[in-house]
Amino acid sequence: MTAAEQTIDLETAAAIFGTVFLAELGDKTQLATVLFAANRQNAALAVFLAAATALVASTAIAVVAGSALSHYVNPRHLAILAGIGFIVIGAWTPWGALRGSRAATESSAGNVGVTQPSRAAAQIRGEPDQEPRRCSKRHSTPARSPICSRA
Repeated sequence: MTAAEQTIDLETAAAIFGTVFLAELGDKTQLATVLFAANRQNAALAVFLAAATALVASTAIAVVAGSALSHYVNPRHLAILAGIGFIVIGAWTPWGALRGSRAATESSAGNVGVTQPSRAAAQIRGEPDQEPRRCSKRHSTPARSPICSRA
């Protein structure tokens, strides 16, 4: 069946909408959007348009990738692989947090943008970073060293 021959099944569309909508509630993307909107320097309409455009673009990529993969890989195998991925990420996040590794928890959950969206927006606008430098625990080099990280 070609794309032109496909019809929209409202029951399936409602199930997809409900699943994605519930999955996105409280998700890191929504939390980042809340934080951007809470910053009074950002116009609410601009935050909405930028976030909505980003979600549409990422969804388009997912649909194209899923459609292409379905021609080569059994959808059941894709579901199993996605489930394993969720389990691995779900296990990695608390493991990194229990170890006390901020970098592990931020990188595994993709939370870098969520924890400090105002700082990221300031960097995009070219504003100077107000965070003091600190040196990594692994290195005994001065704070001016390039191998030191930001707080």
